[in-house]
Amino acid sequence: MAMTNKERQAEYRRKRKGDGGKCLSVVLDDGADLALHRLIRHWGKIRRETILRLLEEADLSLIRGLLDDEEGGRAIWPGRDV
Repeated sequence: MAMTNKERQAEYRRKRKGDGGKCLSVVLDDGADLALHRLIRHWGKIRRETILRLLEEADLSLIRGLLDDEEGGRAIWPGRDV
């Protein structure tokens, strides 16, 4: 017997969570959607990979900035000299 759409989605989510992934649902305004599509075309990646790259680059930039600031570094890594 064929699975229903609901069953297929549940199976997909179960498999994805097995990979340690989290599900993110977001509604973008037109400007953000256009910007995302420009980056997708520019980087030649799929939507998921593009969003992951943006998050990783933003996080790295934040960490570098905090490392340049002693107080900020201590906020991330308490008890550690930075």
